[in-house]
Amino acid sequence: MKGKPGGRGGVRARTQTAIVVAFSLLCSTYVAARMIQSSRITDALVHDLNDADAGGAGFGYEASLAGLPRLTDDARATIVGPTLDRRSTDNDGSRLNDALLNDAGETETENDEPFLLGQVDGVARGVVHGWACESGAAPPSSVSVYVDGFLVLTSRASVPRGDKNIGRVCGRRPASSPNAGFSAPLPKLAAGRHEVRVFVLDADGRFKSELGGSPLSYEETPSALALADELRRKDRTIRDQNKVIAQLQHQLGGDAELWSKTEGFGDGASGDWTGDARDGGFGTDASTRTQKHAMHENEAGATQAGVNADGYVTHAVTLASDAGKPGGEERLLAFIGVNTGFGSRARRDVLRDTWFPSGPALRQMETQHGLLFRFVIGEPAKSDERLNRDLEGEIARHDDFFRLKHTDTYDKLSDKTVMWFSAAVTTVDADFYMKVDDDIHLRVPELERFLVSHRLTRSMYFGCMKSGPVLSNPKQRWHEPEWWRFGDSGNRYFRHCTGQIYGVSRTVAQYIHDHRSILHRFANEDVSVGSWVMGLDVEYVDERNMCCQDCRGNSKCIATFQWRCSGVCDPLTNIPVIHNSCPQHPTPHGNAAIA
Repeated sequence: MKGKPGGRGGVRARTQTAIVVAFSLLCSTYVAARMIQSSRITDALVHDLNDADAGGAGFGYEASLAGLPRLTDDARATIVGPTLDRRSTDNDGSRLNDALLNDAGETETENDEPFLLGQVDGVARGVVHGWACESGAAPPSSVSVYVDGFLVLTSRASVPRGDKNIGRVCGRRPASSPNAGFSAPLPKLAAGRHEVRVFVLDADGRFKSELGGSPLSYEETPSALALADELRRKDRTIRDQNKVIAQLQHQLGGDAELWSKTEGFGDGASGDWTGDARDGGFGTDASTRTQKHAMHENEAGATQAGVNADGYVTHAVTLASDAGKPGGEERLLAFIGVNTGFGSRARRDVLRDTWFPSGPALRQMETQHGLLFRFVIGEPAKSDERLNRDLEGEIARHDDFFRLKHTDTYDKLSDKTVMWFSAAVTTVDADFYMKVDDDIHLRVPELERFLVSHRLTRSMYFGCMKSGPVLSNPKQRWHEPEWWRFGDSGNRYFRHCTGQIYGVSRTVAQYIHDHRSILHRFANEDVSVGSWVMGLDVEYVDERNMCCQDCRGNSKCIATFQWRCSGVCDPLTNIPVIHNSCPQHPTPHGNAAIA
């Protein structure tokens, strides 16, 4: 029996067609969904890259501070001082007193100012972290964040902090996990360095107090691309430094023959003086290499020690003999630079009247003992003809200065130290180079005895060693703005010499000269010098006789000063007293022999 048209075969064909169409639609839908998802991922990646320098804070634009409330215009609350340091605790730290103590030790009960407490931990990836509270208040406190004096955001300190001490001072229950922390994301700011200040407000909004650790500095990078370029630049610097470290093996290690050929020489790039262009008719032995090094350092045409190709010495050192001149056959024992400033004329006169050699004694100390003493000074902060005129008169009278082309201010002391060692090692040939402050007392014969006993040490860093705490609070003296380089807050510095008096051997001074452009400068110059030599194969000599608090009865004291004054207290009065009590040539039992 024949089938009817449009029967079972037609149904099968239509079914197959419907299946193909449905499958095609499903495929199209799947492809479209994947394309949309890929587009979203791409957009998110681009957004993250654009916001990389903002630390993922979620701001895709550069915020303008114009029009925002200013700190100076904010009259909503009265600024009060932080009260955390004035709180008192029991011996076991289990509770806090319910009142503040005034300067006389009496309890303040009538002061209606709230107890506003807190601390800024820092800024990480564009987010300000810390804790804040109003002691005894139940609700979370309000935190205001200012950037360059403008209010950029207000947050609530309600994040749990696993610190029971915070819970105790804030009066939270339970104290083990107080809700007093905050993490406030900053808006994307203009590239550069900004000042961040954080305040905590009381519940009524009548008072506010700046948190501990505030203000702090935060640097906004320009873009993700610039951030990548900066990382690549740092990688190149690290690779260059690794090459430099490899070259140091020729100066700070190796066998005796290699040492005799390379001691103290090098241009900071190759570490070698071979090649026809540099030979200039000289031989290849060690003595002629010394002559070539001297020609290189004085290629500007100078004929005396004290003028060098780097051009950062304005007053030359005129040596009394050939000893100590670059290219000579004899070195001095030490070049001792006494750091001084334009306001220290009276101190210099006191030193000249006591332990600093002056007049004929200055030349005698150089020729008979190999000790070259000079006051090290730079240029005034601003052009001041009177200061320059007075200093030129003092130089003409005493001729005991080593003057640098450097703006002489206390906050630039690390730069001055780099320049001092760089200029000293290229102008005077000595076994040791020292930096001494102008407010300490020095026993020169004992110093000479110490240096002679270590003259055969190839590489040495010596002084009175210490390892103090790294101060992260900007309100403290000796604050280190880059404290985070040393780890978490509360860490200690690496071992280094105290800044009143220290020295290095020639090879270390040459290292500072050769690599002065990439040596990091910390806020404190003694820390800077310690960081430069920490990674070198250098012998550390901790000489406690260089930090005597009282030299009376101790015939071996080299330097005397008081820690509490970072030098001799009232040096104009007390240095002569110390000099009379602790003569330069004591008897073996410590009694005066020659004043």
